[in-house]
Amino acid sequence: MKNLKQITLAAALILGCATLANAKNEKNGDVVWADVTHGYTTTDEFTFRRVTLTDTATIVAFDFDYPAGRKFKFPKSTHLVTDGGQQLKLLRMEGADLGQWLTTDGTTQHYVMHFEPAPKSTRWLHYVETGKPGDWNIGYIRDKSRKMAADLPAEWRKVKYDRRAPLPAVRYAPDSAFIRVHVVNYSPSIGIQIYHSDDAFKKSVREGMTIVTPDEKGEALIRVKIPFATVIRLYFGRYGGSREVLLQPGEMAELLVDMSGEKSQILHCKGASATLNYESSQPECAELVKVFAANENLERLGQCPSAETRLACADSLLAAGTSAINRSPWSEATKAYQRMRLEYGYSETLRDFASTMGQLYRLQHPEVPMNQTRWDSLKTVYRDCLPPDVAERHLAGKPLELNWSPSAAILGRRFFSLAAKDTKDANGVTNQLNYELRRAYQCMQEVNYADSVLATIHDSGIRQLLDKLHAEEDSLLAEIKSRKNVFFHELDSVAPDRILAEIIGRYKGHVVLVDVWESWCGPCRRGHEQMVPVKKELADRNIRYVYLSSPSSDPAMWNKLIADIEGDHYFLTDEQMRAVANELQSAAVPTYAIYDAEGNRIYKQRGVDTKSLKAQLLKATE
Repeated sequence: MKNLKQITLAAALILGCATLANAKNEKNGDVVWADVTHGYTTTDEFTFRRVTLTDTATIVAFDFDYPAGRKFKFPKSTHLVTDGGQQLKLLRMEGADLGQWLTTDGTTQHYVMHFEPAPKSTRWLHYVETGKPGDWNIGYIRDKSRKMAADLPAEWRKVKYDRRAPLPAVRYAPDSAFIRVHVVNYSPSIGIQIYHSDDAFKKSVREGMTIVTPDEKGEALIRVKIPFATVIRLYFGRYGGSREVLLQPGEMAELLVDMSGEKSQILHCKGASATLNYESSQPECAELVKVFAANENLERLGQCPSAETRLACADSLLAAGTSAINRSPWSEATKAYQRMRLEYGYSETLRDFASTMGQLYRLQHPEVPMNQTRWDSLKTVYRDCLPPDVAERHLAGKPLELNWSPSAAILGRRFFSLAAKDTKDANGVTNQLNYELRRAYQCMQEVNYADSVLATIHDSGIRQLLDKLHAEEDSLLAEIKSRKNVFFHELDSVAPDRILAEIIGRYKGHVVLVDVWESWCGPCRRGHEQMVPVKKELADRNIRYVYLSSPSSDPAMWNKLIADIEGDHYFLTDEQMRAVANELQSAAVPTYAIYDAEGNRIYKQRGVDTKSLKAQLLKATE
């Protein structure tokens, strides 16, 4: 009892101190947001610690996390925008020089910004740099105690959902689907962007990304060319805020979205597949399919004493997950979709057990340096735990809904990337369309696919799609091969560990700047733009510019971009690019390296810093 009294007294003292502190703040007229959160963001590097509204300044204290060796700066144009639309200029900054390029050492940096004073009644703030595309913007910075209410437009207040609507059977229809997005709590000052993926037959997921900016009212109309009903991903702000939406050719899906919270939220859906789109966006529904993504379950699989017990454990996880989905309150269409997603996680975990467990190891042991050799060795160990041929035989005997359902292809890339096997349902019936869709997708992942493969496709719609894409591929390849100084897969026969030496060896007697980039990389493109005047200044120097890319880049986009980039361009294999990353000890793009006239590397840099590159090139050519 004595201890309890002491604890109670201590708590009272602490509470009293806190009350006095708050009273002091009120007396001074300061308003303090001590538990800060934010909504929409274009960067994940900021963590706000405290916002203080005083009579003379708005003081923002935050932590900044950026990978070691990366360049960044805080522009003088950085400002805040209040919920009333007032712009607050940046007065000064503690911990960094404004407008100066800085380099991180990988540790968390602490900064404090002082802006012009905001009204004490301010409910939230937006952090805005220059307002240009690609800049850091962070919206709806506020104290967590200040809730953001979603003011629903009148036409959305009585939305009803048809729980009887089935999943659509996949059909070929060369048409466009549409998504109309309405953003509540919208503020044009932070330039909210919505990214969306394109159709599943694109070779590169990231190349399929298209950016749409809502209008002044927060409305955005997105058009997506898709040949089949499929689920695409919408990214609200940065890629982390993704939501899946089922689209059908020729139809419209409508979404009401709130981006003022820590995670963007779909408040309501209308139009095509409204029930599935709404239910699948709910966090508790999404949790149902994370069985084979949960670390504790993967650890269970890893601890099994044999491949047989490991398969039995995976089967029990699948059964438990399926049972949970069937017991859930969602519509039958949503349950069917979630069951197939769960089956996909099950199939991929078994089929690629080595990579799955290797990724878990990397996550749990970040202190262990991981190069390609060590990664390959780690996967070899896990591959012995569940050999791929054993997993394939086991999967072949499972009558998964994923294989035979006429709606399975709506899973998009998940479905198309599965092995194209002649699988059957519990009654021994084969879904020929599913088999041919997978086969067609795998064809399109190759630069050239054999006509014999095309002969295995009988569905007229799929053949029509493949014929069209094949003609586009032929035209693209002809255009690429006609270019000078372009080497598209021409060095595929060179061993990965020799590829960089082979390329640099071609330029003996010259200083070489190697630029490792991908066409989907925004900083890479900005680096190319910034190098244009540098190349002109150094035109009389003995310098060759060499650009390396991989199949991570979409060939069509790569071919379009290199037309404006002076230099020699190499499109390597994935294995060759991994070897380049190992040799340069950087898997990030862009990465730059400078070699002297004898072929020795004399400088390496991650991230865009044109001033440093210019200085090093001048030094190398003196």
